[in-house]
Formats: sequence, C-alpha cells, structure tokens
Amino acid sequence: MFRLILWIGVIFLLLRLFQGRPPAPGAAEPAPKAAGGEKMVKCIRCGLYVPEHEAVPGGWRNPGGYFCSRECQRQKN
Repeated sequence: MFRLILWIGVIFLLLRLFQGRPPAPGAAEPAPKAAGGEKMVKCIRCGLYVPEHEAVPGGWRNPGGYFCSRECQRQKN
C-alpha cells in the first residue's frame, strides 16, 4: 500500500514538472497581432486591444501609452 501511494506521489510530481509553470502574476504578455500582422496595443484605461494605427496616442500625460478611443482618453484625463 505504501508503494502505491509513493508511486502516485512520484507520478503527480512528474506531471507537475512537465506541465510547466503558470506565468507569474503581472508578467508582461506579448501584444497580440492583428489579422494582417499589425501590432496591437492595449488601451491604458479599459484594457482593450486595438490596432496601433487606430489607437489614440497617450500624449504628454501618458507617454508611450495608447487609448482605444477619444472617449477613453477624455475619461482618463
């Protein structure tokens, strides 16, 4: 009986090792690509991904950030 429990434990540990670890909380995830391969950017207010050419730049208050629309930009500022 002890050997059975030991083998179950070993198998469980091996499965956990080979499954890989879940990503750490807050880890940067790669930006998805649009259908045409264009870079997608994340709205800094609502988190929606939009194609970079359609995004509204964050401006001097949010350098490097993007908004999905002018409405999100107004609500953030």
